Amino acid sequence: MSPEEKAEDATLALPRILCLHGGGVNAKVFGWQCRSIIRVLTPYFRLVFADGPFECHPHPDIVPVYGEHGPFYRWLRWMDRHEPVPAHEACKSILEGLQKFMDADEGTGEWVGVLGFSQGAKIAGSLLWSQEWFKENAQDEEEEVVLLRDNTRGGKAVEFRFGVVMAGSAPTVMLDPRPPKDQSVPRYVEMADKTSLSFSDWPSLAEVDGGEHVITLPTLHVHGLADPGLERHRKLLELYCKRGTTKLVEWGGDHRLPIKTADVEPVTGKIMEMAWETGVI
Repeated sequence: MSPEEKAEDATLALPRILCLHGGGVNAKVFGWQCRSIIRVLTPYFRLVFADGPFECHPHPDIVPVYGEHGPFYRWLRWMDRHEPVPAHEACKSILEGLQKFMDADEGTGEWVGVLGFSQGAKIAGSLLWSQEWFKENAQDEEEEVVLLRDNTRGGKAVEFRFGVVMAGSAPTVMLDPRPPKDQSVPRYVEMADKTSLSFSDWPSLAEVDGGEHVITLPTLHVHGLADPGLERHRKLLELYCKRGTTKLVEWGGDHRLPIKTADVEPVTGKIMEMAWETGVI
């Protein structure tokens, strides 16, 4: 067994974090982009990377370095040229795709967290919110919509305990794979068939406490202060997450992941804090 295989084998029983790339990227490239974060977290977690369901052109920012490493994928539409898909079908494709990657993973640890960058961060936050929404609004266990299952535990519903949202934009998205007639979507939550930047119906700060659109599970938000999308990233933190449940790391970069040790350490430190606080390690 090679050193790489030994390291991989050593993570099999660790708690698992599902990792979601940005739009126009893929799981392999996202793993490379996360290399500095992976290096710190590997003793404690098994990080599992999944591809989005819809193939697309590479994001222009990655072409110079990773442009030959396609195909590339997206989770949602963000350009008019992206083929429209009915919201429930888009949700079904997202969830079935994630389930496929989760089932293919050889790990046996519990699924405890979800981590995403950019469009993947929007999906990460949306998974947390949708998980809570369906649990709270089900009349009984048989009616509850289960987003993802842990098939190493007899198909038990996955219940993520925390999320890492790196350059993630508001709003969250309803991840409901059921036909429209069975859906109920609260105000301020977007449908999965819309383009990502078309939303403008923002909640007020006063509506954060007790609002149906609010994520109450613990989240870490990572914001690049030179990121053109910073305003929408701050909206996700301030308008869509319960006060007292969030952590924030700001760094000087633009729309990319931190690589240098000085930028990565605050991020991984806060992830470990959330892990301790939620009892997953």
